[in-house]
Amino acid sequence: MDDIDPRLGQSFHTSSSRSTHLASLVNHGSHHFHLVTTPRSTEEFLTAAKRHLSQEDLLYIGRAVHWMHEPHLSVKALLGSSSHAIAWQYLVATKSPAFPDEPHEHLVNLWSISSDVDDNMLKAIAAMAEGADAGAAPTSFSGWNANDHSGLDAAAPISDLEVNLDMPTRGLGSDLASDPTPFRHFVRTFGAKHTGPVHIFNPLSYLPGQRDRYMQYVAAFQKSVGTAEEKDGQHFGWEDTALIKYPSIWHFPKMIDSPEYASADGDYKQGVIRDNALLCVVPLSLE
Repeated sequence: MDDIDPRLGQSFHTSSSRSTHLASLVNHGSHHFHLVTTPRSTEEFLTAAKRHLSQEDLLYIGRAVHWMHEPHLSVKALLGSSSHAIAWQYLVATKSPAFPDEPHEHLVNLWSISSDVDDNMLKAIAAMAEGADAGAAPTSFSGWNANDHSGLDAAAPISDLEVNLDMPTRGLGSDLASDPTPFRHFVRTFGAKHTGPVHIFNPLSYLPGQRDRYMQYVAAFQKSVGTAEEKDGQHFGWEDTALIKYPSIWHFPKMIDSPEYASADGDYKQGVIRDNALLCVVPLSLE
């Protein structure tokens, strides 16, 4: 299979060595992802997080934007049990397993998941936060950008792929009884106002015995994942997590429209994935 255009995205590792990505799963440390909602302003939340978490412990904070592919596991915890989806505000990555008491007191909703990863992956997550710059002007593709989305409009979704241009997406805080938003519509509206980098938070679950096959997909796309465990040792079926960086939201639909993506999906993902939640996140600077 040909490589995906390297401009499209990157994950924890920036190395192009595929064997390195798989080897990185062997020597494990740990990090913890937390989804939170709080009545505090962004400035107040960032200040409190940086005050009560050391620079070494606080790896990453991003603003949660949209469920590009809503979860089917942990539905009550991730989407909520009321008429509206939980309006998650932030994704936080830490080395410690729990929030300090002071910020925790001001949280309305909290969902945490722990992942076993190596130190290089932890450093790469931190580098994502240090390099956060929502005003950056990424490389764009003709027909796949805020000023010209003719390519996105004209592209036909690959119907046998679960992740495709017309897949149903779910707005944070949206009415759960309402119709979902087609992915390309989300890209057009969000991509018109945010042209900088985005990160995709991706909890994963596999069908029995299929994780090794998915790791071939990981290698093919140069993505790195860590074994996952929800807070309090409750797995609820999640097995891995990934945090993938794209130069802009436009780069993701461009990628899934490519024949290389379709080939890799067919080779390594069909009959493998049990759940593949995708949360769009905008990185926030910790500086």
